[in-house]
Order: sequence, then structure tokens, then C-alpha cells
Amino acid sequence: MRLVHENGIKLLLYDSVEDLPMGRFKDYNKALMLHLGIGSDLDSVSSHVNRWKSFTKHGQIESANKELTNMQQNMLYIIAGINLEMTAFAYLIKEVDGKPFSDISDDTIEELTQKLTYKGFTYGKLKQVLYNVKKNWTLSLNPFSVKKG
Repeated sequence: MRLVHENGIKLLLYDSVEDLPMGRFKDYNKALMLHLGIGSDLDSVSSHVNRWKSFTKHGQIESANKELTNMQQNMLYIIAGINLEMTAFAYLIKEVDGKPFSDISDDTIEELTQKLTYKGFTYGKLKQVLYNVKKNWTLSLNPFSVKKG
């Protein structure tokens, strides 16, 4: 577990594949894959437009159509106020200020976002925490070895 104490808020995070409950691991990966593949911010929209231009320039109509569909979904996430990176982050949280964080829904993620914002928890800090957790997982995740004991 990793304790992040920032501006008066304490987050206890899972920072190991071995500690994360299986359901959360699945949901974390799903949110992260959606974030990386579709996105939920304006930078992702720009990436979709650039890929769409490249596909159309090279006559790859099917790929261009898929890119437009992904961009449409990305824009729907933005309109709905869903940030997939924040969603992935939420699945890593075990406790907030000593209280279990188990009800992960769009509403509770929005409440958490507001609380973190109020306490001065920045997007840069979120990215740093996600990077450190991902780095730790990459080092510890080996599908061909099992811990004994």
C-alpha cells in the first residue's frame, strides 16, 4: 500500500498487483485501456482528428470511420464529465481520510474529484501517482511466476 498525504487529504492506494482485488484490477485495466484508446479529454480529440486525417489521406476509409467513432465517444465522455484517467485512479484508492473507498460510480468519482480539487490535489500529482503505481506494477507483474507462501 502507498499512503499519499497531500494538502490535508490522505489517500491509501493499492500499489501492487498482488494487493489489488481482482474486480478492481479488471476495472482499473478497462478504464485505463479506454483512456489510452479512446480518451476523455481535448488532447485525445486532437489525436483522433490527426489520425483521421492520416487515414483519409491514405485511403484507409474503414480505419478513418473507426477513428471518427472513437472521437465521437471521446466527446461524449467530455460532455458527460467523465474522465477515464480519474476513473482508473479511483480504482487504486482503498481509503480516503481513513474511510474505505468502495462505491466507485460516476457520482462518487465526481465527489472525490471535487474533494481533491478543493484540497489542492493537482492533475500533475494524479499523473505522478499513476506513473509510480504503473512503474511498480510493471516491475512486479510477471504472468509466469507465482509467489509461494
